[in-house]
Amino acid sequence: MQIEEILIRCNTSLPLPEITVVSGASRRTFFTTPGDLRRVLLENLHEAIPELVYLPPGLLYTDLQTTAVWWRPPTIQRIAVEFTARKAEILPVPLPGLLMNINADGERMVCAIKGSTRPQPDDPIWYAPLPNLNTSHRVCAAGGDQEKLAVAGLFDEQSLWEIYWESTFTAHSVTGKSHRYPDDIRLLLAEIAGQSEFPEADLKPANDSVAMFAGIK
Repeated sequence: MQIEEILIRCNTSLPLPEITVVSGASRRTFFTTPGDLRRVLLENLHEAIPELVYLPPGLLYTDLQTTAVWWRPPTIQRIAVEFTARKAEILPVPLPGLLMNINADGERMVCAIKGSTRPQPDDPIWYAPLPNLNTSHRVCAAGGDQEKLAVAGLFDEQSLWEIYWESTFTAHSVTGKSHRYPDDIRLLLAEIAGQSEFPEADLKPANDSVAMFAGIK
């Protein structure tokens, strides 16, 4: 189907951006969130111009419609860790490289990657040294995350990571993520808080590759 026009209208009198897609005799007008607006544009531009693909440095993979996989190099991150119920401590923690796989429904997976260079499809992945991630790397989402993720969509890299770090890391899914502290990854986070680098030798292998994590193998 040939896309003839994509019309976008944004002003203070509208509750959300208004988008109109014209294709032949068909004309569809609807309100959309900023995240969905990006998705509609990418879907239609990809249909009209299949060779139009731009990958920002942190974007490892996308089908432009349903999935995106983002890479975050090693860095120090301030995170809220709950050691006792309803009482979180803010820790400046060095973390390894991380991958986030997010789909159009806002479901996320997060794993770790060794090194600071852009990962390759056959590189092995590791369990992220963080609570609230199950054995399939899936994020246990907080109550308000879905609404924020719907606005961010697949391609707002900064917002996607900010939403993740806004969560409080609790006692859920804390085992099997550290050689040093196999029963509770929070103990490792407390130990390395304030240090400059994450001890990569402590990561636990996930026995999968980047390509498998991205869903392309």
